[in-house]
Amino acid sequence: MAIEGGKLAKAAVDILRDLKLKGHEELIIAWLGEQPEEEAEKLKKEIFDYAGKAEVAAIQFNELTTPQWLKEGINSLGRTKKIKPPEWLNIIDLPSIYIDNIGLNQEQILAVLLAIKKSKQDSIHPLLIELKKYAMPESLDNFTVQLFELWRKEDAPSKDKWAMFALGYLGSEIAAIKLAPLIITWRSELKHQRVTWGLDCLKTMGTDTALMQLNGIAQKTRHKNLRKKALEQLAITAKERNLTTEELEDRIVPTCGLDEQGKRIFDFGVRQFEFVLGEGMKPQVKDDKDKIRANLPKPGKKDDPDKANNAISAWKILKKQITQVTKIQATRLEQAMITQRRWNVDEFELRIVNHPLMTHLAWGLVWGGYDVKGNRVTTFRIAEDRTSRNIENETLQLKDITTVGIVHAIALTPEEKAKWNQIWLDYELFSPFPQLNRELFLPTPEERETTLVTRFKDITIPGIRLVSIFEKQEWIRGGTGDGGGCNEHSKTYPNAGLIVSIKYTGGIAMWDVRDSSDIEITRCHFAPLETQQKALSLKDVDAIIFSEVMRDLTRLTGNQN
Repeated sequence: MAIEGGKLAKAAVDILRDLKLKGHEELIIAWLGEQPEEEAEKLKKEIFDYAGKAEVAAIQFNELTTPQWLKEGINSLGRTKKIKPPEWLNIIDLPSIYIDNIGLNQEQILAVLLAIKKSKQDSIHPLLIELKKYAMPESLDNFTVQLFELWRKEDAPSKDKWAMFALGYLGSEIAAIKLAPLIITWRSELKHQRVTWGLDCLKTMGTDTALMQLNGIAQKTRHKNLRKKALEQLAITAKERNLTTEELEDRIVPTCGLDEQGKRIFDFGVRQFEFVLGEGMKPQVKDDKDKIRANLPKPGKKDDPDKANNAISAWKILKKQITQVTKIQATRLEQAMITQRRWNVDEFELRIVNHPLMTHLAWGLVWGGYDVKGNRVTTFRIAEDRTSRNIENETLQLKDITTVGIVHAIALTPEEKAKWNQIWLDYELFSPFPQLNRELFLPTPEERETTLVTRFKDITIPGIRLVSIFEKQEWIRGGTGDGGGCNEHSKTYPNAGLIVSIKYTGGIAMWDVRDSSDIEITRCHFAPLETQQKALSLKDVDAIIFSEVMRDLTRLTGNQN
């Protein structure tokens, strides 16, 4: 029987949507098959593609269906019927929270809002703890992000900051990815209180993605105080878990929904698509014919509409998450190469080789095996089957190796680099950051006998360029000089016990870097980190650190000397 227009038609569609939420997709599809083709296609979209408020209201808890834990949590709040949301919040603008595809009703949503208001970072209301345990994570993210956005739309009144802390109490991956870039924006806008709240939210959230976003902020921001605050939050978490910060960073890399083999299949019913990480760390999919696509295709007539739409929704989340995660992890691995970090073999295999996402990044790197004295005994790569292969492409056992690290190109002979580059070409491998063909710099014969690098002298650059490039590379501004500006930047290398400092004429305006004058680098020197007094002879500076500092300065000035 066809559905005619009008109120009856709308009611019938609502009933069908209700049936869909209850899991009767096959029954609906069978019924649609008996309808005229054109009308069936239209109804299929209305039923399966619909995500509006009518669907939210289609099936909600009532007195009989409400779980006991939810009743007890709401009752503990007192007389929830008298709860009034703030003027800026219309409760019908909030998506529902779902438990087994059944939504909370309006009274229950009001109770959740009250529980959020009553909560503190160190004392989260039991109702929220139970919701986090039983509710569908995506619905919690949708709810908290919308609440947060409505609060921001009203210029974020501080008395209602609980609307932001809802992200910390109930949010997960989507909420963390949403919040992190805003924290950096707020710092640029000098909204310091929001910055503090945002960092607190990520810490409270405590998921791998949230903590990784904290780490990403510490790596990316050019603001000294923001970096310090983010690192403090990470240090607190590391201490709570009895880990070093580096060990915590290893453990908070999310799997992004990949299976143990690092795979994820997106099922359209008739067709399946597999996640692959492409060149430039771009998430892509591969179809049944091994064709690589940037995105999933639109569902076709032969595809299962429900499976296809679910797959597309999951892909959008995974794509955004992996894009952010791989950028942060690539930067972290690059720093591990520069600082010559070492993993013991067990940790290396657990945290990198066998991690669903990190294994993809590991494939594109040349690794070194080191003995108990720290001497390199071999180089190898990780193959897609997770075996270790040496420079001759032979299987390598790691049992005789004490530690593993990422090899810096300066430590490879020309012959080794040529062989590894050929393997990269043969297997169409790509690196998450420049490694084999990284630009290398050595002291000139004249420089080796001095303590100062002068090759960049007399080059004039805008002060704002120094800030935008250097401070993303963890260079820190010095104190304010007599003229009210800064004329020095430094960078520390704790593992090597070194600090490098550059001085320049002109100055960086402390309050607004856009007011900075042009600068001219006058000197660059290295000193022991502990004393920071006597400059070292350049021939005594670690070759990797010297090369990396010159790489930073070359990028800054454009000088290829």
